[in-house]
Parts: sequence; structure tokens; C-alpha cells
Amino acid sequence: MLFLSCTRDFERQNDGDIPQDILGADALLFRIQSQFDLLDYLHPVNYSQEKETFFEKVRQETRYNPQFRYRKVDIDCLSLIARVHTFRLKESPLAKLLTEKQNEIVTQINMLKSIGNDGEFSKFSIQLHGLPCGEVVDFAFSYLRHYRLETKEEKIYSAEDAANRMRDALVEYKVDGWKVELSDRISAKAKVNNNRRTIEINKDETFPESLLRRLKFHEIGVHVIRYEMGKRFSLKILTLGLAGYLETEEGMAAYNEEQNGSLTSSVLRTYCARAIAVDMSQENDFYTIYEHLVGLGVPEDNAFVITFRAKRGLVNTESHGGFTKDHVYLSGYHKVKQYVKSPEDFLNLLKYGKIAISHLETLDTVFGE
Repeated sequence: MLFLSCTRDFERQNDGDIPQDILGADALLFRIQSQFDLLDYLHPVNYSQEKETFFEKVRQETRYNPQFRYRKVDIDCLSLIARVHTFRLKESPLAKLLTEKQNEIVTQINMLKSIGNDGEFSKFSIQLHGLPCGEVVDFAFSYLRHYRLETKEEKIYSAEDAANRMRDALVEYKVDGWKVELSDRISAKAKVNNNRRTIEINKDETFPESLLRRLKFHEIGVHVIRYEMGKRFSLKILTLGLAGYLETEEGMAAYNEEQNGSLTSSVLRTYCARAIAVDMSQENDFYTIYEHLVGLGVPEDNAFVITFRAKRGLVNTESHGGFTKDHVYLSGYHKVKQYVKSPEDFLNLLKYGKIAISHLETLDTVFGE
């Protein structure tokens, strides 16, 4: 466990004299970001029914594109946007970072507001997460064609078993103040909710031994630890993420899996399939993407889930576009591998909390590292 043994403690850092206007803007952005989690609103209330209908149609050799319904957005989006815009900072390195975060939060709120308007939702998703570059897509296709799915018999655990394993892992990492809960509102098997300091486990899923091991290094070893490292500083937004932090963070999580022997070819195939699904989503409907992934050797149930993740947020999945987040696992993994040449480089990406590689130089200058 290379990076578990290298994890630094969580002692408060002396980060110097940060101007009051910066601290005020940071506190405001932290409060607003803490009020919502976009992913909480992107799991359809009729997911199970539409998945069942989809496979019924597949068995009948009939094309079908799921029609999703989502929970009502119960926050005042326009009011939040108005609050985000209530500050303007004098030019400085930290002001630049906070202004970028200000704009990112507005994009997130616009996505939330546009659920049900498929075209607008897709437009804001590209603003927020971008699209995979040609090099990443080419790698993904090549990997799926040359590395076939590996299967092996494993012991299978329940969601409650998985929750208990995550609780044990929190103790192993010496992390306090976090909860582990079962959830019926997430699409992934497990997810870290930074706002609530909670690891959510999908109550309807089962967990093979290899996945439980991988989740420890991915969810706790990176997502939770980066939150705790960010908490050491006066800037609260470092616990929730500077603008564009997610690609680096998911790349770190995949890299940490690899360093601890958990990034199997099957896992990397999933990351590749996600990048392909996002790329295809811009010009194709749900069924076409699903069919293409199956043709590349992705098991049918996995192909459905991966396609859904790229189309979530849409009501009519026949529409082009979708939620483009899922390419960051593969693109971030490649970027982190290029950056990290030693364990110390990895710790550099942990030390300030939830930041992107591009933020390191600025923060080293500000905090005197």
C-alpha cells in the first residue's frame, strides 16, 4: 500500500495572512457549493423500470431509448446564482482561483436548472467537464479491442458488508468524522458526498472482493483523504474542490488503484468504455452506444450502466448529448501518470486538498512551499 503509508497527518497548516476579502469570498463559495450535489439529482426516479423495459426490448430485438424522470430540483437556482455573483475581488493569484470557482459553480447550477431541457443540459455539461480528446478516445478503442474481459470467481458481498468494510478502512486511514450510509439515490456502486462527509453505498448492488479492495484506495485513499488535507487550510473551498479539480482527482484515484494492485485490465476497460460512451453520446442515441459497447466485448449489464452514466440528465435518451463527466477517469489517469515520477509527486497532489495539477504552482507560491 504505497501511498497509504505515505499519507501525511491532518494537522492545521499555518497558511499566512490571507486577505479578508479572499476569506469572505471563499466562505460564500463554500456555503453555496455545500447546498447541493449535482449528482444527487441525476439518478432517475424510474431507473429500475426503464432498465427492465430496455432489456425486455433487447430480448425482442427492438431498439429502445430509455425515457427518464428525475426528482424535482428543490433549490432556488436563480437565487443561488445571484448570491454567487455578490463579490468581485482585486486581482491576485488567489482571486483568480476563486473567480474560476465562482464561474464553475454558476455552470453547475445552470446544469441543475436545465435538467429536462436536454440540449441546454448537454451544453452546460461540456462547459463543466469538456469532452475526451482524440488521443484518449483512440487509446480507449485500442485497449478494448486488444485486452479482452478477464473473469474469475470471487466471493460476493452485500451492500451492508461493503459499508462495514469502508468503516474499517476509515479507521485504517485514521480519518474521523465520516459516515458510511446505504443509499438508493446514487448510480455508482459507491460515492463520496463531500458536503455531508459521507461515503454512500448503493443499497441495491453487490460487491466482489476485488471491488471492495479497490474502493478503499479510490474513495478513501484519494477522495476522502484530499478532503481532509484541504481542511488543514483557511480556504474552505479546498475541501470541496477548486475549478477543474475533478479530472486530477479521478486520475489520482485510478493511479492509486494501480499502485496498490487494484487497477486490473477489467477496471481499465471500464474507464475506456466510459470515455467512448461520452465521446459517442454527442452524436448518438442510447441504444446505439449500448450496442457498440457490447460489440467491443462489454457485458450487457455493464454496457447499460456505462451508457446510462453518459446519458444521465437527459429525459429522452434518443437525444444527442448527455453528461460528459465520465471521460475524466481515463484522461485524468493519463495526466497523473505523466506528472507523478515518485511518491513525493503524488503527495504534492494530496497536500492542498481538492485541486488540479495546474493549481500546484500558484498554491506553492501563495503558501510558501
